Amino acid sequence: MVLIPLLGYLIYERQDILFEAGQEATLTRLTPPAPTPPPIELRYAYEAALGVARGYAEDAQIISASTSWHDTNRETLLAGASAWSFVFYAPTDRQALDIVVDSGGASLVKATRVWEVPPLITRGAWHSELKEVVLVFLAYGGEEFLAAHPHAQTDLHLGPDSEGRTVWSIVAFDNKEKALCSVTIDAATRHVIEHQKLSAKQ
Repeated sequence: MVLIPLLGYLIYERQDILFEAGQEATLTRLTPPAPTPPPIELRYAYEAALGVARGYAEDAQIISASTSWHDTNRETLLAGASAWSFVFYAPTDRQALDIVVDSGGASLVKATRVWEVPPLITRGAWHSELKEVVLVFLAYGGEEFLAAHPHAQTDLHLGPDSEGRTVWSIVAFDNKEKALCSVTIDAATRHVIEHQKLSAKQ
């Protein structure tokens, strides 16, 4: 019988310690990090974008494809891209169609009237395996550059160059340190056309 009042007294005293001067106890809420969107393989992204483009214009043809990464390293590049941007040309309507493919699917973002026929790329002029292109970039200075610039942004673009060749252009750049590494690759042969590294420290 003596233990019960004693226990109540101890609990009361403990509450005084925890809640002095009318203060309320608060619990720290931890916000879980946003999940990383899954990578989308280029060939699937292209087919999805083509379906949207052909739904808008049956004669739509691809002009370019592009994507980008932030805070890039070797692993993030090889893992793939979580979003793609495509541009198609519809000859009958003389319009350029901007289409985005991400985890939410493919959607037409903008249709723009154009007055001159833009350079086009054909399906047979490029391979859709992004990993092969990334490995070439890494071998030509990209891996070393990304290791030295962990907060670099990397942009990838597929489209015709000034000579009409369909090329992959990969550019990693660090705005803060004014440095970049770029590699241009022939999309059909995988041969490196040009590569360069620039730095403000040079």
